[in-house]
Amino acid sequence: MEIERFQIPVQDVAGVISQREVTVVESGDDYRVVLSCGNTLFSGEASDIFAAFAQIRVALRNEGAIALCYASPKNVFPSPMSRSMGGGLKAYRLTTGKQALKQDLVCIFDTGPDIEPVSPMEQQAFFDSWLRSLGQGNG
Repeated sequence: MEIERFQIPVQDVAGVISQREVTVVESGDDYRVVLSCGNTLFSGEASDIFAAFAQIRVALRNEGAIALCYASPKNVFPSPMSRSMGGGLKAYRLTTGKQALKQDLVCIFDTGPDIEPVSPMEQQAFFDSWLRSLGQGNG
């Protein structure tokens, strides 16, 4: 069982931003991700870290909070290889009509000035649209 810890900024319902700890536990073929927000723990479990953290992002939004890290913008999404080989810890910053390059890779728990969080559903929709812009995907 491998454990990794990250610090990410989380904005609460009042707009206050504070650093919170994310713990990632790899167990067999699955990942368990836990976000500690004071006395409250949010957790997700999935076949990759990105998907497990998406569960946490949904729970945070239900509480009026958002994670301000690269797991959250609409134009950041892991490749299938990143998900299967790297657990989805790294993802690409995507640009419509352009193939993603190595320099577009970011750690999903890093942060930067270009983060504009959206829901996981909006993120998936952008990824699908990006695939179509490259002549891939359905539709």
